[in-house]
Amino acid sequence: MTSSAKSERTVLIPPELDPDALAWPAADAGVWVLGGNTMGTVWQLRVPEVAHTSPTELQRRVEAVFQRVIQTMSPWEPASDLARLNAASAGERVSVDAWTGRVLRRALAYAAQTDGAFDPTVAPLVNSLGFGPQIVDASSAECRREAQRQLRRPSWQTIQVETDTQVLCPGGLHLDLCAIAKGFAIDQAVEVLHTIGLNSYLLEVGGEAFARGCKPDRQPWWLLLETPSQEETGATVPETVLALCGEAVATSGNSQRQRSDASGSVGHIVDPQQVDLRDGELLNVTVVHTHCMDADALATALFVKGRKQGLEHANAHGIRARFLSRVASGRLEVSYSQALAAYL
Repeated sequence: MTSSAKSERTVLIPPELDPDALAWPAADAGVWVLGGNTMGTVWQLRVPEVAHTSPTELQRRVEAVFQRVIQTMSPWEPASDLARLNAASAGERVSVDAWTGRVLRRALAYAAQTDGAFDPTVAPLVNSLGFGPQIVDASSAECRREAQRQLRRPSWQTIQVETDTQVLCPGGLHLDLCAIAKGFAIDQAVEVLHTIGLNSYLLEVGGEAFARGCKPDRQPWWLLLETPSQEETGATVPETVLALCGEAVATSGNSQRQRSDASGSVGHIVDPQQVDLRDGELLNVTVVHTHCMDADALATALFVKGRKQGLEHANAHGIRARFLSRVASGRLEVSYSQALAAYL
């Protein structure tokens, strides 16, 4: 389903809801607002006050989850599992945290399902384009040649996750799980909140979120979907809100991290097979899923595929996705997969 972007608000509500996802606290309950910095962004938890725990305990438990993800899967941590996997020689077996094994296994599954549009080994290509930890002149001819060389690097298909705690390395790879690990961190934090016995909350980490239950006023947790500003697009930007009830949402796009030079425009999300994205007019893709790890990975994969192929893939696999594009004359266009169109 495709429509031109208009200035009025679009509302998305799940057509079917699990009654357990609609629990609400007492009408006079206050709302705790917790948060901080993590994984290069900010996180926030909004939860109605309860008697059986405290804001301090919730903050501690959630941050412990995030810290474990950082220590095991951050490409910036020299002692992380990723660092050891990337340093491994061909044929070496590396012991990893069970969380790392689970996330890597899922990342490889999505790489296969999306024909490589989601690629956990794309980091060297991204780095050569100037979006990695090393400072490079990405507009130079040498960097462009390096980017082309990276297209011929060993692929994700050579990695073997033998168990959740053991990986057989092919050598010569550079793994990066940033496009899926943040969603996994949210899922694990949600598991903690469930264990504590909370049935109403909204957890956000850098634009990705999961919510359960309702607010004290019996309204759902409304989430404003991520959209580039009018200054960025030069067009009227539609406002879309989603009633998030027992589901996760993630958005992928290049509006925050991109650059332009004589060779054209490029962002930090690239096509692993040809450097530049197939659809330069696609601004972002939002995916709604029961798990944030899946929403995270799928939003990236569909953005790489582009509006046409991405929409076809979403419809073929029942993925709930919104595609926001800039089309003729700078006009914005919103396309919904069949599964998400049911929310309109």
